[in-house]
Amino acid sequence: MGLDEASLSPEMRSVWSCPDCVRAIPRASNNDNTPLRNVSTIRGNKRQAVNSPPMVNVSPTITREDIKDVVQEVLKDTLNNLFAKMNDNIVNAINNELKPLKDEITALKNSMMFISDQYEDIKKNYDASQLKISALEKENDGLVHTVSSLEHRCNQIEQQLRQNNIEIQCIPENKNENLLHIIKNLGNVVGCPLEDQSIIHCTRISKINKTSPRPRSVIVQLSSTRLRDQVIAAVQNYNKKHDKNRINSGLIGVSGNPSTIYVSEHLSPFYKGLHAAARLRAREKGYKFVWIRGGRIFMRKNEEAPYILVKNFNVLDKLD
Repeated sequence: MGLDEASLSPEMRSVWSCPDCVRAIPRASNNDNTPLRNVSTIRGNKRQAVNSPPMVNVSPTITREDIKDVVQEVLKDTLNNLFAKMNDNIVNAINNELKPLKDEITALKNSMMFISDQYEDIKKNYDASQLKISALEKENDGLVHTVSSLEHRCNQIEQQLRQNNIEIQCIPENKNENLLHIIKNLGNVVGCPLEDQSIIHCTRISKINKTSPRPRSVIVQLSSTRLRDQVIAAVQNYNKKHDKNRINSGLIGVSGNPSTIYVSEHLSPFYKGLHAAARLRAREKGYKFVWIRGGRIFMRKNEEAPYILVKNFNVLDKLD
């Protein structure tokens, strides 16, 4: 029974050939002109045999693109699995290598947190200390001012206790000297006689510089400040009138080689040091006059210049 081309399905039609076409194809084995018998492997619309397996449609032709897609899909899955395993291995290796470093970083972080806490405590203590220091500095400034004021008042009081005294320097010392007689002779020589009742006390004082060859000074306490000023003024007038024979030890009855003697107000240790510094600074700065009046120290650069009251050492530091 022949097959009708119209009755074939599209798949069967793509592989079916008519008998004439088949016979026209030469045999490949002997290369003769014998036509081939049309033996079709595809059955037509024949009834299916009883108990035979169901008919299976012929699969479509597999192309290179289909194979390529399958291969690519397999490769993709394989590569994905491979990359996943490699990624897990790399991550595990990195984690194993970085674990000691992570532990060290954690320990360092804990140390930094501890140091930060310590720093905060130190900063708090520092701030508190700064407040205390500021308060102490203010208190110290007040105490320094108070001490300076008290020191000035003490110096004034010490000087006031000496307001009736005169100091006589460079009188040669003798073992059997009579200071009262020497002082009275001094008063007679300069024209200011002194009675016994006018001289309250007289004595030599110890040297500040033990190695100095100068004799110890004589301190005379008189009955009044006015008498003190009279004696000092009389000595100054005598020296002005007798410039070539100023008051000396020979004139007041002291044996031995005559030596010039000096009479001035009796100064406290503070003002005595200030007076010495004033004389030294006067030579350095060219000041012509330095004198003492009423326990206070004055300086003047020349006859026309105004006088300067030297209250403390700061005044000397500011001299031009």
